[in-house]
Amino acid sequence: MAIKKYLWILISLVLVAGCESLEDTYSDYAGDGAIRYLGKCTKVSVAPGWKRLIVKWVNNVDPVIDKIKVRWQVNDMKDSILLAPNTTEYSIPDLEDGNYEVTVCAIDKNGNESLANPIFGRPYTPTHETIISFTRLISKHYFVKKRLVLFFSTWQENISSAQLNYYTADGNITCYQKKLTPTSR
Repeated sequence: MAIKKYLWILISLVLVAGCESLEDTYSDYAGDGAIRYLGKCTKVSVAPGWKRLIVKWVNNVDPVIDKIKVRWQVNDMKDSILLAPNTTEYSIPDLEDGNYEVTVCAIDKNGNESLANPIFGRPYTPTHETIISFTRLISKHYFVKKRLVLFFSTWQENISSAQLNYYTADGNITCYQKKLTPTSR
């Protein structure tokens, strides 16, 4: 019985001596105090538009957020904009062809930024729309009033036919087809 009593006293002393305040341990390693991270923007998405990217996100409910920063970059070009803290969408205008890295982060009054995950997007541009892997048959086009004037490049041996489809105002399809024959080479 005495052994059990001493054993319980020993276990109690070990538990009391071994328990240190969590706050004391934290202050030993935190240095200047507690680190506060800003709430980050979530569900960030980038949709392509004509020479623009449409960025959407969900804001965090963190009350210290002062601004939202949208940043984009491609190659050596970088740019950003600061928006109101309740903004959830921004259209990045006047973009050239390229694969843009876009980030959205929250900023507090001291300039601290939240974490941001990069999202990539590519705007629609004339360069983007050019199909480089196929032979170009139409070299130039012009609109003269309500008429379309096309300039065709020279026929090459690997082109067997060309077809141009266009729609009239009532929805009918008109088709112009040119087949390469031995006499037209």
